[in-house]
Amino acid sequence: MSASTIAPSIVVNVTVNGERYVVLVPPYWSLLDLLQRRLGMSGIECRCDAGSADGCTVLLDGQPVPSCSVRAADVCGRTVVTRGGFAKAS
Repeated sequence: MSASTIAPSIVVNVTVNGERYVVLVPPYWSLLDLLQRRLGMSGIECRCDAGSADGCTVLLDGQPVPSCSVRAADVCGRTVVTRGGFAKAS
C-alpha cells in the first residue's frame, strides 16, 4: 500500500461518561463509530444511519443528538454522555 492510499487520521479529545479520551480516528468517522470502534461501547445501536431513530442518541454538551449524524471531529473538547453513562450517574 502506498502512502497516497493511507487515509489520514485526526486526534479527538473528548470526555465520555466522565472519562477523558484522546483517540485517533479517520476523518470520515461519526461519533457513533468512535464510541463503538475505538471505545468499545457496543450498547449503542444505530437503526437508521440517518439520525431518524433514537437508538444511538447521546447527550452532547447536555443536548440530545443522534451519534450517527455527528462527525467525530466535531466533538473535540466536548462532553458526551451515553445511556450507559446516564444510568451510572443515577
